[in-house]
This record gives sequence, structure tokens and C-alpha cells, in this order.
Amino acid sequence: MPVWWNEHISKDIKLINNPPVATLLENSLQARAGHLSASGALVVQSGEFTGRAAEDKYVVKNESSQDIIDWQGQILAMNDDVFIRIKHDYFQNLHSRKRDMYIIESSVGADPSYSMGVHLLTPSPVHALFCRQIMREKRDRAQLGFFKIYHDPDLKLDPGKFGLRSSTIIALNFKTKEIIICGTGYCGEIK
Repeated sequence: MPVWWNEHISKDIKLINNPPVATLLENSLQARAGHLSASGALVVQSGEFTGRAAEDKYVVKNESSQDIIDWQGQILAMNDDVFIRIKHDYFQNLHSRKRDMYIIESSVGADPSYSMGVHLLTPSPVHALFCRQIMREKRDRAQLGFFKIYHDPDLKLDPGKFGLRSSTIIALNFKTKEIIICGTGYCGEIK
């Protein structure tokens, strides 16, 4: 059965599809990505960013976004070609490092009329756990479609190669319904 990640992931990458919370917690601890508090909560360090990277947010400017975004605000424009090249680098990096990848399929929106599917692909059990906890259970039908999030907190992109402000990126493409988040350990970027 074809699934949304088949076109991107080779067979040498171990995929952990929708693991239970206990597995994500255990894998986070084994990876030394955090520790348990006295009350049993997972405590992690987000790294350089302790909040959103507001100056590193991009939206691909194309026919799907040009009339719905206030381009005079803080949102930076990116073209389709740059987004495609960054996505290519993301998957090239994923395959060169041959890391386990977590897939979380979930949804947002309580009202089925406004529900949107969210598919996260990340090497981080911490971020997969965050997504599992903050999002709703997957719905087979999402009225507003499905967004794919390609995430790697450790991937630092070359700002000069892509014309970015820094090595951190949060880029949204409304036309392809894809999001790329790289270079930040702050979990909140996923939501």
C-alpha cells in the first residue's frame, strides 16, 4: 500500500510509524535527549532557541499564497525553487546519516469540517512525542487536506546556498502543503 513517505525514504532508513508514547519516551531517554523529573515528566533542553525563531519563518510565494499573506509583515518570502532545493538537502542529509526516522500521523481541528491532517517526519523522538501529545488522533478524512512536516532539529542549512537569514528555517508551502523545520530544537515550531 503506497503511503505518503514512499517517494522520499529509501529502504535503508528505519521508519518508526506512529509509535506509542511509552516508546517515544523510552527512546528519548536512551538517546540522552532529556531526563525524567521527580513527577515523571520528560525534561529536555531546546538548545539555542527557547522560543520560536520568528526571524527565520518563510512562506513560499506562489499562486496559493500571494494574495493571503501580508508580505509587509515579518514573514519572509521564498520561491518554489529554493523550497525544493532545501527539501532535497533535507532528504539527502537524512539518507547520508541513516538515522531512525519517526512518523507521526495526526490531525488538528476538533470540528471535522475544519480538520487538517498533519504528517510529521523527524529523527527526534522528543519532537515526535511532542507532536503525539499536542495534536489530535489521525482522521482518515481531513476536510482541509494533509500537511507534511519535514523536521530535523540538528540539520543546519547553509544560509549562503539558499539565501537564508541563518541556518535555521521554518518554511511553509501552501501549494504543496509541506513544511520544513530545520536547525531548531524548540518543539513549539511544530504546532
